[in-house]
Amino acid sequence: MSKMEATMLHCVFLLLYSHWTLSVEVKPVDPYVVCAFSPPPDIILNHFTDSEDGDVFVAGVDVLYRLPHDLGVMSELNISSDVPNINKVLAVVPEPVNKLITCGSGMGQKCQLRNLTNLIQEGDFESLLVAPPRETTIGLVVEYASPSVTGGMVDLYVAQTVTQNNEVERPPVSVRCLIAVEGAECSQANLTRLASHVSEVFRIRYAAVFSYSGYTYFLSSQMGDATRPGSPIVPKLSRICHSETDEYLSGFTEITLECRGLDGISYSIAQSAHVSDGKLYAIFVENGPDDDGWFDHFNPTNRSALCVYAMDQLIVEFDAAITNCSCEDWYTSNNNWLEHADCRAVSWPLILFQWSAD
Repeated sequence: MSKMEATMLHCVFLLLYSHWTLSVEVKPVDPYVVCAFSPPPDIILNHFTDSEDGDVFVAGVDVLYRLPHDLGVMSELNISSDVPNINKVLAVVPEPVNKLITCGSGMGQKCQLRNLTNLIQEGDFESLLVAPPRETTIGLVVEYASPSVTGGMVDLYVAQTVTQNNEVERPPVSVRCLIAVEGAECSQANLTRLASHVSEVFRIRYAAVFSYSGYTYFLSSQMGDATRPGSPIVPKLSRICHSETDEYLSGFTEITLECRGLDGISYSIAQSAHVSDGKLYAIFVENGPDDDGWFDHFNPTNRSALCVYAMDQLIVEFDAAITNCSCEDWYTSNNNWLEHADCRAVSWPLILFQWSAD
């Protein structure tokens, strides 16, 4: 094994369905369970979050629960509507707002502000709609320091699947100010419209959102070239600065990731992500061809991989994506799915050392 191959072994773990048989010792899990909560059999749970006082909030299809730390039910609320209300975003807004945010496929696909005690709706975001049941929506409440005044700010970031058919009423990325310190502006912003030349089959599927070092990051998968049918699906990482004040999020920038094994298999459909100790851990699934042999649709196979990226290297790539964005050296980037998106994307994929289990 070469030194480079040895390095590769530390970068990617492939989750492959194969003929391997693992010998493991199975022990009962019950002794390790501190407590448990089981809803009625017909209730499907989607998300959970917690508050600073230790309460746990659980969202299921058509229902919300508030639980204490020992997971006994303190509050339960039916949130059914004309269509199945599948929760997509669940988050707690800190004081002084001190509310629960819920976004789901029911109730007009709006996001609501709810009482933390009885879960009753106390308001909604009239201009913020989320994706229907079969599409993805991700959201995150971010606290950060205002660069202009002393004190903290709190924003809600929402990203969701977008196509040419729905981007007018549901922008791919939206930001809503929740808390602003005195002297700071509290506003809302939406990512600019899709470009008119985008292919009819173009689709963005957002998988994860996280905050890191002054930016909110979004992990997604989409056609590498938004204008060309047949362009393979690739994973993208995009970001917005927390102090972004432009109502069209002009600071939105993205880079192309790559997760590929030595056997040549590309894993391009993002599933989830987590940042720890300066590293981004992301799970991807291989995208298979459609009936016409193209890879521009989402057609996941049973092969998947976990890729690890160094955040400091990713930040360097983001810096490279805007290096030439100046009046005297302007060029068009490969981010061709947004109107007026010059210099918003780096034009080469970030390639990591990886390994194959074969």
